[in-house]
Amino acid sequence: PERWPTKPPILNIETNIYHPNVDNFTGEIYVRILSPERWRPSKTIANVLYAARRTLTDPDGDNPLNREILGQYWYMLGTFNATARE
Repeated sequence: PERWPTKPPILNIETNIYHPNVDNFTGEIYVRILSPERWRPSKTIANVLYAARRTLTDPDGDNPLNREILGQYWYMLGTFNATARE
C-alpha cells in the first residue's frame, strides 16, 4: 500500500466472527502493534500476521472493540465458546 511502511496496514475480517477485538459491523480487528503509538516502520508483514493470529487466539482485554463479548469471554467462557462456534 501507498502508506506502507510509515503507517500501519488496516486489517479487516470479511467473515463474521464473534470476538471481542473484532467490530461486528465493519470487520475491523484491533491488533495492538497496529495502533499509531506502537507502529514502527521496521515491523514486517510477518510481525503483523503473527500479532493478528495471537490476538484472535488470545483476545486483548485492554482494547476490546466489543465490551459485551469481552465480558462474556472473561466471565462465561463456555457460553462465549458456544456462541462463537454458531
